[in-house]
Amino acid sequence: MEIGFFMTPKYVYDRNTHKYKLSKINKVDDFEKFRKKYGFDYIEFFVEHKDYLNKIKLKKPESIKICHLSLIDVPTHMKENREVIIHFYDQQINLYKKWFKEFDLHMPKQWIFIPDPFFKKDLKYLAKEFDELAKKHKVRLNIENETSTTQDCHTFFQASKNTKMCFDIGHAYMRSITKGMNESPLEFFEKVLKYVENIHIMDSRRNERYHHDHIALGRGNLAIKKFLRILKKHDYSGKLTIECLSLEDTRESKKYLDKFFK
Repeated sequence: MEIGFFMTPKYVYDRNTHKYKLSKINKVDDFEKFRKKYGFDYIEFFVEHKDYLNKIKLKKPESIKICHLSLIDVPTHMKENREVIIHFYDQQINLYKKWFKEFDLHMPKQWIFIPDPFFKKDLKYLAKEFDELAKKHKVRLNIENETSTTQDCHTFFQASKNTKMCFDIGHAYMRSITKGMNESPLEFFEKVLKYVENIHIMDSRRNERYHHDHIALGRGNLAIKKFLRILKKHDYSGKLTIECLSLEDTRESKKYLDKFFK
């Protein structure tokens, strides 16, 4: 298993003041030095919606293996909006594919409010369209879990031969709160593990109904150790990416993982 971390945005969360402040590390070379110092295997390049483009000098060291793309403000239950989603990712993949052959796609958060019949239809439509995007650009797409049931995941990933899952533990817990999943996030994860190529891990205090924190492992109330035991049980050999909002929490999470897997 490889352990990596997210590049933090220009403004990062300060756990002491509970406010955002300008990051001292915001160039790719700085992140590379951080990676080497704390023994990470790779970096996940972070492109967060339209506001984050071009705020980091676009230079790719070899250790950046994945590009994370996020589109967060488009509901999907209208044909025109679904086409906007595909067009957005088509443009972004085309821009970054000279550097990356693997992309994690963060789907619109409004999926959690969509009535079930629309949601089922969107799953099949987007699975087909993402499959075509992967073939067109000759890349692998890892789709983050924004579904509520094991069957939804089967529906999506069985309809696409060129996409895999990026399992986000925070999203799984969000779905359990907002959609009333009939299985625990851990049960859900174990059933869909065969689709997983990358994992986003963080802890959360779950102090907001429709959002989750991105804090250091062990500082929240998620069942992190139980989750990691599942990885051990199945001898998971993919990527495990720490997704925290500060490098302080990223560094602390790496120590947590090293201690667990020693």
